[in-house]
Amino acid sequence: MDSCGMKSSRQVHISDIAEEDGLFDISVPSISTYPLSYTVWNISDGRAILQIVRYDNQTVMDIARQKSVDAGKDPVLAKGTESDREATIDIGK
Repeated sequence: MDSCGMKSSRQVHISDIAEEDGLFDISVPSISTYPLSYTVWNISDGRAILQIVRYDNQTVMDIARQKSVDAGKDPVLAKGTESDREATIDIGK
C-alpha cells in the first residue's frame, strides 16, 4: 500500500470499485481482453480520479466480446457499472 492508502494489485480484467471502511478494492480492465480497456489515474490534492478508456474499434470489440462469451465469461460483468468506469475517490492527505 502506498502513502495514499490505495493499492491496486490484482489483474482480473474487469472494471469494479468496492469500498469498505475507507479501504478501496479497485479491479482494473486489460487492453488484451474484453472490454479492451485501460485505466488512467490522476492523483493529486487528496483525490484519485480514475477513468477507464475503451478501445474504440467496434468490429474488434465485437470479436473480443464473442471470444469472452465463448470462454464462458460474462461480458456484462467485465464492463462493470458506470460508477466503476468513471470515479473520483477522496483519499485524504
